[in-house]
Amino acid sequence: MLDGTRPYKPSPAERSLEMTASRAIWLGLATLAAVWGLFLGVPFRDGAVIYICAILPPLVGTFMRGTTTDARIAEIESTIWVVFATLGAASTGGSSAMVVHFVVAVAVAWSSGSVRLTGEIAGFSFVGLMAAIVSSAGGSWLLPHDASVIAMGYGAAGVVLVGAIAVTSAPVRKAVAQVIPAKPPVVETPKEDPVAAQKLKAMEGRLRDALAAAEAAKAETEVAKGQLEQRTTFFAQTSHELRTPLNAIVGFADMMRNGVFGPLSDRYQEYATLIHEGGQNLTLIVDDVLDLARLEAGRYDIQPDLISLTDMAYEAVHFMRDEASRKQIELELVGPDDVEAFADSKTVRQIALNLISNALK
Repeated sequence: MLDGTRPYKPSPAERSLEMTASRAIWLGLATLAAVWGLFLGVPFRDGAVIYICAILPPLVGTFMRGTTTDARIAEIESTIWVVFATLGAASTGGSSAMVVHFVVAVAVAWSSGSVRLTGEIAGFSFVGLMAAIVSSAGGSWLLPHDASVIAMGYGAAGVVLVGAIAVTSAPVRKAVAQVIPAKPPVVETPKEDPVAAQKLKAMEGRLRDALAAAEAAKAETEVAKGQLEQRTTFFAQTSHELRTPLNAIVGFADMMRNGVFGPLSDRYQEYATLIHEGGQNLTLIVDDVLDLARLEAGRYDIQPDLISLTDMAYEAVHFMRDEASRKQIELELVGPDDVEAFADSKTVRQIALNLISNALK
């Protein structure tokens, strides 16, 4: 007897990993686009406003994880993408490269697996595009050069993000078949029974079909395993590639905040602090994605050693102190002078940072 096969649906953990990866990729791309704009002469204030608007959709989706359903998160996040695309296109000329973010909004809705939501967001995007074209006829608050640079940077980043969503959200199909052993053959009587012979022949046919289905299921399982390994490799490579620009962004922001090349005004000082904190948070997200990829591939190695928990806690408090100060929260390390433990230093540091980050939220 053969139990029917059915398409495989990604588990909530797999879908969460896909969405987290696409959000992390966009945060990195948006940061690169903002730095590129500053390099080409876009005023810091204008670039900071566009950057904050650009990172708002993935940050909202990330912070809403665990508070509501994935379908609701996808609906809210894709709607914010449409609003950002409308404002961006209206600010840069209506038909500029910023219109690609309407496609991003549809791609985010498509990745949720809901045909209804995808259709609604597509219609909403069309209305937003028309509104952007009409609004841009009255002029833009950006200078033509600045609008062109911003549109090219964020437009190219949007194209890359659409490709990343298409890769990470590709459905993986599996087929599982269950074969129930046939009953022991009945000893035939010397006189052949035509009805029994016909039933036996039908049972043999079903058994052959069941064995063929089992072989096909095994082959499809191997294919799905290979696709899963490719996706894990993609996550790991993407996380490593994001580390270098992130370190540069956090470092330059820290230099600007500390006035290495001269003092800044209070407003610019606040902007530099926000960029520094955003880079730190993005670094934590990239580390989480990389750890998930290693766990999924079974290559997450624990290297225990004698470490100082007090030093680890001090580093975590120092790392998160700026974000806490901005929220008017005072972080203070209280405890014995030195506490040691036999543990993995990287894992303990990650746990401490996540605990403080969650507490500040």
